[in-house]
Amino acid sequence: MPHKMSEAWSLFSPVQGEDLNVFASSMKGGNVHYEPLEAAHQSGNGTNYAFFCNATTDEKQYPVMVNIYCSANGHVNEIKVIRLEY
Repeated sequence: MPHKMSEAWSLFSPVQGEDLNVFASSMKGGNVHYEPLEAAHQSGNGTNYAFFCNATTDEKQYPVMVNIYCSANGHVNEIKVIRLEY
C-alpha cells in the first residue's frame, strides 16, 4: 500500500461523507477504538484512503495512520494500520 494509481493524493481534510462510511465499514471489531480525524484519498482504478486517527485501548492513546484500499467494485481489499511515533 498505497497501490499505484494515475491520480494525485488529495490534501488531508476533516473526515466526512463517503470517507467516513468507508472507514466505519472497514474498521469494525477489535479491541482498539480508532477515531478518524483527517482523511486523504487517491482515486483511479479503485481508491486508496489514508486516515489520520487517534487509537485508544484500555491503557493508552496514540496516533496512527490507517490505509485502506477499495477496489473499483467497492470491496475493501487491504487495511494497514501504522502506529506513528512522535
